[in-house]
Amino acid sequence: MNRAMIQARVMSASLTLLIITYAVAHHLPTTVVAPSRPSAPVENSFLSLTAAACRIVLLDEVGEARHRNPHRKWTLAEKQKLVNENDAVIQFTHQALLLPYCETNTVTSIDDEPGYHKEMRSLTRLLTLAGDVEWESGNPFAAVDYYLDAVTLGRKIPNRVGVEGHLAGLSCEISGRSHLWRRLDSMDTNTAQKCLTRLNTLESERVPLFVAFEEEKFTAQSIVMEIKAKVQPTSYTGIVPKYVVMHILTDHMDKQIALTKTPYSAGNEEIPPPKEFLARALAPNTQKARYKYASAQTGDALLRTALAMRVYRARTGKSPVTLSELVTARLLTRVPDDPFAPPGIPLRYKTQTDGKSLLYSVGPDGVDNGGRGIEGKATNGTQTRAPIMESQGDMVSGWYSY
Repeated sequence: MNRAMIQARVMSASLTLLIITYAVAHHLPTTVVAPSRPSAPVENSFLSLTAAACRIVLLDEVGEARHRNPHRKWTLAEKQKLVNENDAVIQFTHQALLLPYCETNTVTSIDDEPGYHKEMRSLTRLLTLAGDVEWESGNPFAAVDYYLDAVTLGRKIPNRVGVEGHLAGLSCEISGRSHLWRRLDSMDTNTAQKCLTRLNTLESERVPLFVAFEEEKFTAQSIVMEIKAKVQPTSYTGIVPKYVVMHILTDHMDKQIALTKTPYSAGNEEIPPPKEFLARALAPNTQKARYKYASAQTGDALLRTALAMRVYRARTGKSPVTLSELVTARLLTRVPDDPFAPPGIPLRYKTQTDGKSLLYSVGPDGVDNGGRGIEGKATNGTQTRAPIMESQGDMVSGWYSY
């Protein structure tokens, strides 16, 4: 028997085995199991906040007026008028943020909308505009309440939503925090202490990133079931059994969930995508989400530490020699770890000969550059200090509004 005949028989046997396997797999049970979720609270601020976000008036003007580079200069009176028009929404939001928050992931179809993320971003813009108006009116102590409300909103949104919702929450959190960074050097001691106290309280409310990938897995599995129920038997998605697709997808996403539980410093390489077409189309990207999550953690750690240092200097007239002095002074419960460094490694801190100090994270490259801030070019070619996943350099307190 020649080589060609042997190869033909092997291929025929392999094809027969594949057909038999697929035939059997078509009859194997396939189910979607929702992740373990906490019970929704009786008073759920999710419903109140989504209702408030949908009642904002003059939405485009609000977005333009609070922009750092608006198309035209907005007077304080004009911005005050926008805030006044939305005063009921702002006050309602502030009260709602005091309540427990729980959003149930209802995205189980390819046609489902991802949620109220766009509206929540609009609510964040309104809150930061209200803060700007108070600050420019000479009321910093009142202004930071609105900025902190924006941070709080961003911290709540990632509760039991998929990756897109989680990233939307991080975006809102960063937006609120960026306004606090810009005002930090002008804050009096009481205002800085107020910000620090509330941000310290919020630290325990951060939703782990793996929760978003658990919900994303549930959504992807539900969509597989939907597609398989509608396809023609002779199409690709009809031929490949849903059991096979579900097994490949589930195995891949379980690996992603496990990866999101590891420290960023262990590596942020993307897991190779599934070879099966449908599973590959539904599997989310982990690199961007892991970077955004670590970056948001870093911005929070840097700001809380910078606020604690400001209060410490106001009390003692000098900078701390080490960050542990902030813990002794009961301004921080512990020195924050650097999310971009190996576990247990705190933020970097140096005192300088001119009496100033340097506080920083090693940044996404994981390399201690001695406090050299990140610089690069934006998409329009201008210089920027905004960090990205590929940035080299350190995330330095006072360098950028992280």
